[in-house]
Amino acid sequence: MNKLVLLILISFQFLASANNKELITEMESLRKTLKPGTETRLELTRRLADLYYQDAVEVQKNNVLKGQTEATPEVAKYRQRAFELYSQSLKGTKSLSQKILIQFQLARILEAQEKKKEASQIFQNILANKQTPQSIRKETAIKVAEYFDDQYEDNKAKKYYKMAISMCDDVDLCGYANYKYAWVLYRNGDISSAANAMKKSLFNKQGDVQEKSLADYIVFLSNQKTDGVKELAEIQTLATKLKRPDLVRELGETFYTSGNRKAGTHILTYLNEKNPDVYYTVRLAEENYGFRNWEKFRSYLKTMASLNPESLPKDQSKYKEVKGIVKRMALQLDGEVKSDPTKKNDLQSIIDIYLSYYPNDELRTKMVDGWLNVEDDKARKINRLKEYISFAQTNKQTKEEIRLRRMRLSLAQKVKNTEVILVEADALSKKLEKEDERRQFTYLFAQTKYKQNKIDEALPIFKSLAVIQEGAKPDKWATLSQNLALDILNQKKDYKGILAQASTWTSRADLAGDKKVAKEINEMKKVSLQAEFEDAFSLGQTEEALKVFEKFCYSKQFVKKSCPNVKVLAVKLQKQDSIIKILEHNKDEKSLMVEYERMGRFSDAAKLQEKFVLNKKSALPDYLKIALLYELDNNLENRDRILNKMIKKIKKDKKIDEKLEPLVYSTLVEAGYFDYKLVSLPWKMTRKMRMVEELENRGIGNKLTKKMFLTSSQNMGALWEANKVQPLIKLNQAQAKQGFYGRYQKTRFKRRVAKLKKFADEAKKVLEITTPVARVYVSNMLAEAYLKLAMEIESMPIPKVIEDQAQRDQIKQNLITMAEPFKKESEGYRTVFDKQMAEITDLEVQDKVSMNLDKSVKEYFNLFVKSDYKDYKKDVASLNKAAIEKDLNLLKNEPENTTALNNLINFYKNNKHERLSAYYQGRLLSLNSGGNQ
Repeated sequence: MNKLVLLILISFQFLASANNKELITEMESLRKTLKPGTETRLELTRRLADLYYQDAVEVQKNNVLKGQTEATPEVAKYRQRAFELYSQSLKGTKSLSQKILIQFQLARILEAQEKKKEASQIFQNILANKQTPQSIRKETAIKVAEYFDDQYEDNKAKKYYKMAISMCDDVDLCGYANYKYAWVLYRNGDISSAANAMKKSLFNKQGDVQEKSLADYIVFLSNQKTDGVKELAEIQTLATKLKRPDLVRELGETFYTSGNRKAGTHILTYLNEKNPDVYYTVRLAEENYGFRNWEKFRSYLKTMASLNPESLPKDQSKYKEVKGIVKRMALQLDGEVKSDPTKKNDLQSIIDIYLSYYPNDELRTKMVDGWLNVEDDKARKINRLKEYISFAQTNKQTKEEIRLRRMRLSLAQKVKNTEVILVEADALSKKLEKEDERRQFTYLFAQTKYKQNKIDEALPIFKSLAVIQEGAKPDKWATLSQNLALDILNQKKDYKGILAQASTWTSRADLAGDKKVAKEINEMKKVSLQAEFEDAFSLGQTEEALKVFEKFCYSKQFVKKSCPNVKVLAVKLQKQDSIIKILEHNKDEKSLMVEYERMGRFSDAAKLQEKFVLNKKSALPDYLKIALLYELDNNLENRDRILNKMIKKIKKDKKIDEKLEPLVYSTLVEAGYFDYKLVSLPWKMTRKMRMVEELENRGIGNKLTKKMFLTSSQNMGALWEANKVQPLIKLNQAQAKQGFYGRYQKTRFKRRVAKLKKFADEAKKVLEITTPVARVYVSNMLAEAYLKLAMEIESMPIPKVIEDQAQRDQIKQNLITMAEPFKKESEGYRTVFDKQMAEITDLEVQDKVSMNLDKSVKEYFNLFVKSDYKDYKKDVASLNKAAIEKDLNLLKNEPENTTALNNLINFYKNNKHERLSAYYQGRLLSLNSGGNQ
């Protein structure tokens, strides 16, 4: 071997562990100088591959420490170079053991390069080689096992892990193999074997426990189908060895986590027996509740009840857990009691425990209610409520104290425990803030005394409650107390006391109209009211007597005598408000109908007239009268409703009384009904046509009005005339378009004359029925049409083939002669035009006619369409009613006041509301004639 090579190889022994780039460079250079295939070059290649591999390992290790887990380009480069060199050295290596080592290194590089399948194949080949040394076989077996483990080929993974375990003589390597083997077993459901394998990985060769293996071992143990006895013993031994007693608790918690509550409870029971604790006791209670082991559950409840709240866990998480468990058991038992009442005592026990542990908890009220709700023994409830009340009182929980006292009082009333009633009623009467509630329980206290026949103690309390402050209304307790006070006085035969006590109410004017106490007051007044009623007759026909009778009548006392007297006196004294009141009281609507109208309550009167007067047989005056009453009251919505009903009736009857037609018409148009719909009613034709004319001229008609308008033989104004003239325009245009030059000249000329004649004939008809304005327009068209034809005849061209001048002159003369008749016609119509213009005396109209003759029919006649139609609608709501407010108010009390009626007549007349004025005039005439309206 070359000395330089030997020197380098010797140096490699000392520098191989270092990342010595200089050495690699030297060796690479030296390798190039050696002949391929020589033993020296082969040895140097393998050594250089080892150096590259070692550098890759060291650099990757340092990168990982820096947080760089992925292979850097440098590491990848070293690995690849090592792989190339190992592959080259493998080809020339003859030693079998040396080849195995090189293959092992190649597989490791492939594994690092994530080419695990290729690596695994090499590892398997190494294992298959019987010449492979034991030191490599065990590590190779683990590599293969890991590959199949990653591929989830569990049977193969188990095979190779077992192979590795069987060969290993190193504690750490065996531990690792057992750890990995345990997880494959666990994954395949062989939990017991997995636990045994995991147990073998618990300690390293230094004897230190492997924490991850320990945690997994406990998990494996807890996932077995077991009662926990064997596992507890196992962990106890381990806990003792490691001096870690918490491992037993950890095992128990892990059992719970895995769902094995039975085993978990066994562990928890062991811990609690060893060191009794609220935390464990509460948890065990819940577990045994879940197992439906009532004997043990109740035993734990007793233990919980005996424990001092100060023994609750100081650790906040445990403290919250204990509280949550107790609360949860209470809620579960509360639901269970509904279907199984035998669990009542269990629920009450857990509630008592909760309240003893957490006396001031926010759930106290619900817990208290839960205890009481399931208790059927009222006496037991009453006693327990006394305890709860005492707690609330001590802790200044006033609202809760009041609530509980109410409950205790209610129960005491049901079982008729008068002593408890007196205690709670007295307490509540002093505790409550609201006066009404204090009075309620003061009354209850006195009433209980009354029932005990301690009337002398009860009487002053009732008298106090019966007192009503000035301006206040008596409440329920005042009324009840007054009645019982009078009853006690009656028992004592203290009649003066009865009169005095009754007068505290009957003498109060502010109570007389209170319907709620009317009955009680009536009872109190029975003794004195009879005398007061008889005395009223001595007062004669006076307002004072009327007031007395009204009081009795409206309080429903002595009705058979008092109410008739009210009606008689009200009429005789002409007290309109009293008349209305008694009629309303007697529900005499027919009389009210008259009185409402007399006093100006028109809407009220109209409503009753609708009820009694308006029906299928009603005549138009009935509708008109009711509509008028609503209108007088500005109740236009109801007025229009009645008018709409009247319109329907008219349409149905298809007639309007000739005498009523003007009133019907004025009522409707003044109410704003002037539109095309109104035309459809059966008016006299003259009225209907006037309406049609105005609607069309206003442009608010419809198809019906338009048809009536156009077919009318009576002249209906400029718009009507425009519609008559419009067809003439088309006739005129038709004749003007008919040319007659050229071929078939004679025939075409005849057609032109015929069309002109048709136009003229129709125009003459229009001239006969229209006004001068229309006749000017039509005569102008006729004059222009005839003149144009004459001019067209005269200007007819003479054919060029006729060259003789004399002949051409003759033809020209003939054309002039032929045009003459048409000129005369034109002149005749021009004379008509002048005559009609002369008949238009209004100079402004003349100017409009002269200046606009060349416009279209629509534009021309729009100048003469009437546009100043008045608005028939008379809005009564817009009137200044303040001017007659005094008169209207006067009528309310004096319906026959002539001054007020005259003022109203003049007011409506001056404001152009003749119909409304006529209504009041009718009333005045009725009064003057001594008859009825």
